[in-house]
This record gives sequence, structure tokens and C-alpha cells, in this order.
Amino acid sequence: MWFVTDGGFIVALLGIALMLAGVGLCLSNMHGWLGASMASGILATGLLVLSVLTASAHWYTMTTNPGTVPKYVQVLAAPASDDADAEHVPLQDEGTTLHCDLCDAARPRCVTHCDSCQGCITMMDHHCPWVNNCVGVGNLKNFVLLLIYLFSTCVYMGSMTVAQVASCPETCGLDDGKQPGKAGVAVMAVAFIFGALAAIMLILEVFSIHYDERIAWIVQMTRAQDRRVKRATLTQKLGVLFGSATFRWHWLLPGRDVHRHRSAADMDFILGYRPLFHES
Repeated sequence: MWFVTDGGFIVALLGIALMLAGVGLCLSNMHGWLGASMASGILATGLLVLSVLTASAHWYTMTTNPGTVPKYVQVLAAPASDDADAEHVPLQDEGTTLHCDLCDAARPRCVTHCDSCQGCITMMDHHCPWVNNCVGVGNLKNFVLLLIYLFSTCVYMGSMTVAQVASCPETCGLDDGKQPGKAGVAVMAVAFIFGALAAIMLILEVFSIHYDERIAWIVQMTRAQDRRVKRATLTQKLGVLFGSATFRWHWLLPGRDVHRHRSAADMDFILGYRPLFHES
């Protein structure tokens, strides 16, 4: 299991603690509002399902190797876009590859060195303190799911609080002496802060993926036999990061080995290298 041991772990724990507190308060408020009724059970189950999906996506983003490049690799040259069936061959021109001084090794151009993770990360998006890990080709799917499920959970909690206040305006409210009172204020604060953060980051992430030229090139290379593919769509670009060319049910589930169903040839296009040795 991958785990980065630095001070960012404290930030990740803080985010987890705040979200757990918000979910716990929301569940308590729903019980005080609807009691032990079927409606309360259904609403609580919905919140718990979203919370589990969010927590799972966070865990897998934090504990999955984001795509670190091994020490010794064979950097590969891509075939021209009109000759996708050509075999990868080792790069001969040193100007078309990179040399990482910190790793003291040759690297494909699609990598970025991260000091926190102490290595080069393939298709690195950024190093996120909220998950205490880099976001790259190995865990970007989980990060996107984290943003989606976190936003959904926050909207759910905020909606439940607003519905409670609106259902009984005389006795319900956010003031002292009313339900949910200050607990409702806390839930709304957590829902707004984390929901807004997740929404902004999700929009930026989708735009980044959609306009990433390398991802578009990978789609063209891996689907070169499909003559219908003239311009990569957003779904096809997401497929590069989510583990399959088209939408499948597993896109909705966080997991560790995102690319386990891919062929070796497709992984060559995505990674840009082959390991020379199997590291233990």
C-alpha cells in the first residue's frame, strides 16, 4: 500500500474529521426531525451511502501509487499518429526525453518530479494536501470520484438542513432553542465550504482533462483502428484515466488498480516507458 509520510497527513486528517463531524451532526438532526420513522431511515441511508463512497474515494486516492516511475526504465518513442500500429522503440534522440537530476535517470516527457513523493509522477496533476498524495495517472480517477461524491454529500446535507427548517418554520430554525439550531449552522458551514471547494476543483479538473493534448493523443493511439474516432470526446479522455475506453459501471467505484484490464500496448502509450527490472 502506498503512503506518503509527511506533514500533509495532518491536513488530510483535519478534512476527514470535519466531514465526519458534519455527517454525524446531519444524522443527529434528521433523527430529531423525523424520529425513528421510515423516512428518516431512507434519508439516513442515502447520506451514509454517499459518505462511504466519499470516504472510499479519499482512502484510495491517498493510498494508491499515483504513478511513480521506477528507477530504471526504457523510455519509449510513440509512433506517428498515422501509423499507430508501429511498435514502440527506444528513443535514440536524447532531445526527445528528459533527465531528472533528482532521480538521476532518464524520464519520458509526461512526468513531473514531486519532492513530497520523492519521485517522478506520470501525468502528474498536482500534489494535494487534502489527500496527502500526488494526483497522477494511477489515482486521478479516485480523485475525480472524491470530488463528485464529496460535492454530492455536501448538497445532500445542505438540502436536508434546509428541508428541516422549511418544514416547521415556527419551531425549526438555526437560532438557539430551535431545531436544528447551532448544529444546523455547523452542518451548513461544512456543506458550503467543502461543497464549494469540491465544485470548483471538479470544474477545473474536467477542463484540465478535456484540454489535455497528451490525453487526446492517447485516445487517438489506443483507438486508432476505430475510424469513427476523429476527435477525442470528453468521455474517451476520461476513459484513459478511468481504466476503459467507454463508460462502464466500475467508473463509479473507487479502487486501487485502475488500469488492470488494459493491454500492455495501451499502457505503453499511457506511461511512455517500460520498466527494465521488476522492483520489489
